[in-house]
Amino acid sequence: MQQKAFCSVNGIDQEHITRFDEKKQLVDSVCEILEGGQWGTSLENALSKYNESTQSDLMISVLRKLKDVNLAVSYFKWAESKTKQPHCLEAYNSVLMVMARSNNFFQIEQVFEEMNLAGFGPSNTTCIELIVSCIKIHKLKEAYDILELMRKFKF
Repeated sequence: MQQKAFCSVNGIDQEHITRFDEKKQLVDSVCEILEGGQWGTSLENALSKYNESTQSDLMISVLRKLKDVNLAVSYFKWAESKTKQPHCLEAYNSVLMVMARSNNFFQIEQVFEEMNLAGFGPSNTTCIELIVSCIKIHKLKEAYDILELMRKFKF
């Protein structure tokens, strides 16, 4: 009986590992497409071949892996246009974290505005990361501007 229980637990673990590997491969494939060229119709068509590429959990995983903020924002907008659904809070936080990692805040006001309209606000962790990323590169004015922008949207 103990051996049977061990086998079923082991089977569940193997199934979980297999699903994890499949998801990781899908995330890697989507990232390869995104990083393989300029944003445009051919890239969008390649992404469309992956039916799952607009699902929230996959999109969040892709955003967490991307380093190019412009690519991340383009993918973020494309996924929303394909699903015709607003993103979840975690997706917004993920795109803001790409901005923080890349120190590129060019489109932050637009993301904040969309979040505000959706009834969301950035997580505390994301807010801190945005400010700390500016401070680390000695851009105190940008840190202050982000704080003011958060106040503007009542975050």
